[in-house]
Amino acid sequence: MSGLSSYLFSTLSKVGGLGGSGVPDFHFTLGEKLEFPGKTLWQVHLAQSTNGKQEATVFVFDKGQGASHTAAAQNALKRMRTLRHPNMLKYLEGVETAEAIYIATEAVVPLVMDLGVKRDGSDELIKWGLFKVAEALKFINEDCKLVHGNMAATSVFVTRAGEWRVGGLELADVAGSKDNGGSQQMYRQYTSVIPGYAARMAPEMAAQNWALVQGGKLGALDGWGLAVLIYEIYNGELQAATQMQTQGQIPQSVWPLYRRLYATDMRRRATAAEFLQVGQQTGGYLDSKFVRACQFIENVAVKEEEERREFFAGLDTTIAEFPAEFTKHKILPELLKMIEFGGIGSREHDAKVLSSVIQIGKRMDEDEYNRLVAPAIVQLFGSNDRALRFNLLEHMGGFIESVPQSLVLKKVYPDFAAGFLDGAPAIREATVKAALVLAPKLNQKTLNGDLMRQLVRLVADAEPGIRTNSLICIGKLCTARRSGIELEGDGVTESTVRFVVCPALLHALRDQFPPVRSAALSVASACAGRWDALEVSRRVVPAISPLLVDSELPVRSAAFKAMSAMISRVDEYAKSMPETSSKGPAAPGKPSVQTQASMGAADGWSGWAVSSLSSTITGALSLASSSLPIGQAQPGDRAPSAPTIITSSQPPMSPRNSTTVSSPTASVSKPHPKPQQPIAAEPEASGWNFDDNWDDSNDAWGLDDDDLDTELAGEQPLADSQGGAGGMVTRAASIEPTSASASKTSAKPARPASALTAFGATSQVAKPVSRRTKVSGEAPTEPVISSKTGRVYEKRLLIKHLEENGREPQTDHGLSEEEIISVYADPPAVKPRPPTLTSIPALLSTFQNEWDSLVLETFTLKQQYQQVRQELSQALYQNDAACRVIARLMKERDEARETLATLQAQVGTVTKQATDEEPKNEAQAMDVDKEDQSPEEVYCEKAAETAQVLSKARMKREIPEGLVTADAWKTAKQSEHVESLHTTTKPGILSLDVDRAGDLALTGGADNHAEVYSRSRDQTLATLKGHTKKVTAAVWVNGGGLEQSIVTGSADKSVRIWSPKAGNGGESVRSMGWTKSSIIKHHSAEIAGIAVHPSNEYFASASVDGNWAIHSMEGTTVISGSIDSPIAKIAFHPDGMFLGIGTADGYAKIVDVKQKQVLATLDLSSSVEGATEINGLHFSENGYYFVTTSPCEAAVWDLRKQKKAQSWSVSDLAGNDEARFTTACFDMSGKYLALVADNVFVFKVKGWSQLVALPTGESSVHAVAWCGRVSSSIVAAAMDNSLQYYAPE
Repeated sequence: MSGLSSYLFSTLSKVGGLGGSGVPDFHFTLGEKLEFPGKTLWQVHLAQSTNGKQEATVFVFDKGQGASHTAAAQNALKRMRTLRHPNMLKYLEGVETAEAIYIATEAVVPLVMDLGVKRDGSDELIKWGLFKVAEALKFINEDCKLVHGNMAATSVFVTRAGEWRVGGLELADVAGSKDNGGSQQMYRQYTSVIPGYAARMAPEMAAQNWALVQGGKLGALDGWGLAVLIYEIYNGELQAATQMQTQGQIPQSVWPLYRRLYATDMRRRATAAEFLQVGQQTGGYLDSKFVRACQFIENVAVKEEEERREFFAGLDTTIAEFPAEFTKHKILPELLKMIEFGGIGSREHDAKVLSSVIQIGKRMDEDEYNRLVAPAIVQLFGSNDRALRFNLLEHMGGFIESVPQSLVLKKVYPDFAAGFLDGAPAIREATVKAALVLAPKLNQKTLNGDLMRQLVRLVADAEPGIRTNSLICIGKLCTARRSGIELEGDGVTESTVRFVVCPALLHALRDQFPPVRSAALSVASACAGRWDALEVSRRVVPAISPLLVDSELPVRSAAFKAMSAMISRVDEYAKSMPETSSKGPAAPGKPSVQTQASMGAADGWSGWAVSSLSSTITGALSLASSSLPIGQAQPGDRAPSAPTIITSSQPPMSPRNSTTVSSPTASVSKPHPKPQQPIAAEPEASGWNFDDNWDDSNDAWGLDDDDLDTELAGEQPLADSQGGAGGMVTRAASIEPTSASASKTSAKPARPASALTAFGATSQVAKPVSRRTKVSGEAPTEPVISSKTGRVYEKRLLIKHLEENGREPQTDHGLSEEEIISVYADPPAVKPRPPTLTSIPALLSTFQNEWDSLVLETFTLKQQYQQVRQELSQALYQNDAACRVIARLMKERDEARETLATLQAQVGTVTKQATDEEPKNEAQAMDVDKEDQSPEEVYCEKAAETAQVLSKARMKREIPEGLVTADAWKTAKQSEHVESLHTTTKPGILSLDVDRAGDLALTGGADNHAEVYSRSRDQTLATLKGHTKKVTAAVWVNGGGLEQSIVTGSADKSVRIWSPKAGNGGESVRSMGWTKSSIIKHHSAEIAGIAVHPSNEYFASASVDGNWAIHSMEGTTVISGSIDSPIAKIAFHPDGMFLGIGTADGYAKIVDVKQKQVLATLDLSSSVEGATEINGLHFSENGYYFVTTSPCEAAVWDLRKQKKAQSWSVSDLAGNDEARFTTACFDMSGKYLALVADNVFVFKVKGWSQLVALPTGESSVHAVAWCGRVSSSIVAAAMDNSLQYYAPE
């Protein structure tokens, strides 16, 4: 029974009833427990899935710790299941039992353990880790509207690649009040159960100021936790909150950001999102090459082509600086995914990525390379993507040396060899080139039995460039030692050269493409020492002779060299022969000195670099000229058939029964027996006649066109035993000499008939040979022939026989595996039914095996079915959670809308002057009494319409006709000077705006007045009185003009709207003026700025206490909001959707008016020491740039990248350390920028080159504006109440 119980338990564990750890429905086996510094609720174990395929980490919680502790652990399990983000701890499985809670995650270790390990590049890994943690917190706060509440070093974990993951979700809960009545948030109720939490508690939580926590800035609470994490990374575990005020080991580069994160005032504390935004700015803590590269690799698919080109150009250098472990486990998988799945652009990028993968592999030891890199690269060879295969072939030399030979033979070469038959010429050519690199990794059997035959086949390819390169590759392999190629053993064997290479060369000598003939001659010269002297004299020399007078000079030169080498070979052999035939010829020795000299002269062929030849063969060797596009290879794609091969009229001769033929007209001493097929008569003294008709019935190997592949396999078509058109059999018929010639040739070494037939000899008719082998008596499934006897064998049986005996069956001749020639039959032989299926017991045994396989397959399918069910359940659970979150958010939105509508109905924010005027028409009355939309919704609708119209118009905008050129501005100087506009009791012009025509200047002064000055009339047209304190802002509405309104703001906290008088349309100055139509007293502090919306129906105002508001031109406040910093300047984006705000503490914020949210925060305070208040802010007309100025620095920001496009320090620009920037302004065309710092500096946009510096005199200038649409002049308002106009000469 005990045995049965153990069996059942083992079976249930595999099926999934019990996990390997004994926990029901938990499919992970616990391993070593991790001991690490720091306190936590959980025990952390290394683990492995029960099937052994996945490593994991399991967190175990003991419920015996108490009910409160259990509630926190249950909350962690709940949040782990529902929160999914790449930077959060990946949840795999979770189970809760009566005694414990188990959570399985990806394989990680606690950060507190990893920090103790010294690694290369630790500082960069910390930056990248903090970036990942901040992104996860941003997701939790802004996307999920949750608070993590427990951020510290014990809540962060590290993967094998060094990537940080956020965990510790015991206190994670909603940010605001909960839906379920009076229940409290987890981070408010259960902080006491978290070990060490009291030492790192945020000040507002320690003071139990829960109203501030719930109503404060979202994410500020986790901002404090991020500060705790930074402190513990560099200084160890935090013991008390007061320690956070000391810098300790925290680097200076992160110290300013750290101080913002631990600000005691929650309203001024930075969030994780702001940490990311400020840290990634130019020169920021997170603005490092390592972080940028990691971000780019993760998001390469969405990058622009120009950005990809720039990144991949320096990829090798960048990766070389990465930490080794991070490169192996993070960067390498990302790069391999780029290659395998594409989406990164051009082949050039693929090549760069593959080069980087190879570089990473070189830094690994052999085991790591074989485990991480080699399998991935090998797998890529099996891809159907031609572009990927082409890239691998081009760069094979960079990685093939590191791939083990066994892996090359089993995995790489089979897929590599398919390239020889590919339908795209470019793939076939690249495969030929790569063969030289791959050959040293092949054994002799594969090299001689397959590779050389594939190359020989391409000698008859339809593409001339491929034929040429194939010959060059064959020559280099045949002369490997001289070519510097180290092949296994003896390399290309003698039998391969004689029976495979030589016929191909003889055929290539007849090619119509000159480089092919020249390459064949060069290869023949280099291989002269390996040719049989008799064949040289009888076949090779006659074949070379016509090329001595070839029409192409390179061919003629190569022919003379080849002829010299062949004559040297024959001469050497002739010297070793006896004087009479009664003495047997001496065995051929090594080539003589003369032969070696000739061969050395022939070595020039190797200078034919494959790639250089490819570049000269236009159209044949490129991807663009491929007959098939390099894309997905189609099934059945093969290389196009070669042209028909031409044969010589010279009949082949047998060395056993005739002497050498010296010329085409010479007689034969011993005639051949009459062949079965007629032989064409030899031409007379006219010489060798080469017929250039490609449609000749026979080819250079003595075969029909349809039998080309058969010849390459060592076979010929013969009649089968029944007399019909049979299958493929080898040329193995013996050639018996005549009795007269037998005595003369008895002393000569016997030469196998197969050697003759391989060269096309037809002196004897081959007898039909049975398709059954001599050993098995069955048709061979993998036929091979013996190079010595020409007999056909089953490869498997022959190799087994040779291993046992070392001799050929039946003949007892010595035979090695390298002397076996594979035969490729088409169609292949059909294997008969095995004898094991001819009896009932054998059939029953077969059925039993099939049944067992079926049962195992069914069991596997059941396992997969259970896994899919679990995944589906998980997905449904997540979907349900998402639906609940969406429903809650919609409910909160509706409640907020109702509350806003109630407040707007109860609270009046505007005081209007009473008027008795009735609406001008019924349409206006309907607009005023509109009740179906709130004022805020009306504004948002109008703003969206305006933005849409302006965006389309801006895309089609043209440069204004007559725009003053940059060269003209280089000659600018002061043209006019207007004295004392305002009263002298309180001198100073604080605000300036010029109408669209460039004539009317609106100024706001320290004397509490605003004035309108006409440049054309040279007089003040109106003085606007009513403010009780200085006018800090004055702007025109609708581009300005006599018939347009004016808006002013003052230090008296009020905003006034001024309407033009009826007499403004006349010529009399006395009748001109503006009257106040509305007074807005929304603000409780001094007005800092006013900006008119592009629709001209609304305007924005802001006060120094951080509040801002949107008002209609009728004086109604429609939207209001605030930021956590004092406001100094405001400006609308040209589209009107966003509001730019400059703060007194040196930040520029981009605010979404509709959402009342800060979209971007740009830091100007960290670059230059000194005063940081933003005193100038202006958007460019194109909406891409905006300029900010502070006393010590001016900067132009690119809103697309949220980075500085250009910046100037006041000392560098003005050349005076006492100077200060006061304001800046773009012109209406967006082509020029004016900066004020003692002088008015004019710059050209984009190039940011300075055009001119215009002196302002002794009085400082606080306001500047451009005049007219064509930027004809600049006006500056000084503190001495004067206006100074500057214009080109």
